[in-house]
Amino acid sequence: MSVYYTKCGMQFNKGTKAATTGYVCATDESGQLIEKCRLCNFPELKRKGNLKFYECRAGSCPPSFINTLMGNLNDMNKIMIYSLNTDFCGEIFKYAEADPELVPYYCKDRADCRKVISIACSKNKKGIAAKKNLAAKFFHVSAGD
Repeated sequence: MSVYYTKCGMQFNKGTKAATTGYVCATDESGQLIEKCRLCNFPELKRKGNLKFYECRAGSCPPSFINTLMGNLNDMNKIMIYSLNTDFCGEIFKYAEADPELVPYYCKDRADCRKVISIACSKNKKGIAAKKNLAAKFFHVSAGD
């Protein structure tokens, strides 16, 4: 058995060695999320055949509440954003989607429960500039030239 942590910090045991796993959230008699889970913003509605349930991705490490930007802003490779803040992730994703030089996509959650957004850029100077502008807007990193 391994210990896992939900994004809101609840601990539970599960017989797997994976870095992340699913946690089926508690619901009331009508199938709606209990208040605690409804307020945390992380559960997602899942379907398996006719069965509907809510799941929260859980990690093998306690949740990290640090927003992180990883990658080189001066090359044409992707950058990665790690965050538990769903509103922040949504803003970054929309911003990148609206920029013709950027392509965002969600990746598998990290072991520390954070959502992961990978952002690729056009393989030219405009793509590099777009990455720098995103970093300046959301991480207050100098856009430079």
